[in-house]
Amino acid sequence: MSVNSSLLDKSIRHATYLERYKSGEVRRILDLFEDTRTDLLSSLEKRLRRIGQYGYDTSVTHTDRIRRLLDTTFEEYRTGVTVLGRDAREELKELAITEAEWSQRVMKETMPIEIDFTIPNRQTLHSVVTSRPMEGHLVSRYWQQLSNVDDIRKQLNIGLTRGDSIPRIVSRVRRFTDLRRRHVTALVRTSVNHVSTHAREMTYEENDDVIKGVQWVSTLDRRTTITCADLDGRVFKIGQGERPPAHFQCRSTTVPITKSWREMGLKGLPKSTRASMDGQVPERTTFSQWLKRQPKDVQEDVLGVGRAKMFREGESISSFTDSGHRPLTLSELKGK
Repeated sequence: MSVNSSLLDKSIRHATYLERYKSGEVRRILDLFEDTRTDLLSSLEKRLRRIGQYGYDTSVTHTDRIRRLLDTTFEEYRTGVTVLGRDAREELKELAITEAEWSQRVMKETMPIEIDFTIPNRQTLHSVVTSRPMEGHLVSRYWQQLSNVDDIRKQLNIGLTRGDSIPRIVSRVRRFTDLRRRHVTALVRTSVNHVSTHAREMTYEENDDVIKGVQWVSTLDRRTTITCADLDGRVFKIGQGERPPAHFQCRSTTVPITKSWREMGLKGLPKSTRASMDGQVPERTTFSQWLKRQPKDVQEDVLGVGRAKMFREGESISSFTDSGHRPLTLSELKGK
């Protein structure tokens, strides 16, 4: 097998673990967000009842007393989401380092000759989180939007203006925060892809004497967008062209393409080494095709024992795309 084909296999396997890490991170962040949301709804209900006890009708225009009470509730929510966003970004910084180290290790292990691959320093890798836009905005900007209470306040005002009961007003706010939960999920999954892709790209840039480009690899199943299906297999020079995520909740990844032994100016290599270092782009492959040629233990690690058996018996991989296989923490991702 050529070096680039081997890198493709290893990158696809890594991408499957990264998807499980996304699931684990989503679960962790959502648990924290749920605490913040529950506090918001509980505090809101208590303070609305307190307003009523003081003789205020919740259907009339806000008084200064109402504003002060509710502003306190909103500030607690805003602070909670802000802290949550800060926690998520710190985790992403560690992920950037993990992804760079993985790239360094897998390239060193795959090359048939000894090459000293390097990675960017921590500050440079952290800049993927702090300074590189994702879908037009920094990650921190998306968390600021999630902490904004204007839309939540609007839902509250609608209920007050209509003279709705307190349970009905709280229910209205709850339904709106359900949308926020979905936004959190999309943000976490997309930012993991964003940081992973660009941390690895930075590593390729550090080693451009060996790496000449990257190939786009999409997970081709029933959830794949037309955009990602079209980009699958395309090759771009380092620092040029499209990169995942192509959209929110994108699952595409990239694989490095090494130069040939001739392009690197190497001479006197054994024939077998020259053959493996041909610099050719590997053929396009679907996730299902890749998984079929993996050993049984890899299939079971990716799908679980039961689903792997069904897969070997002919079950379509698309039926497992929403399986929610056991999520991974960052430390478990490193171990994989």
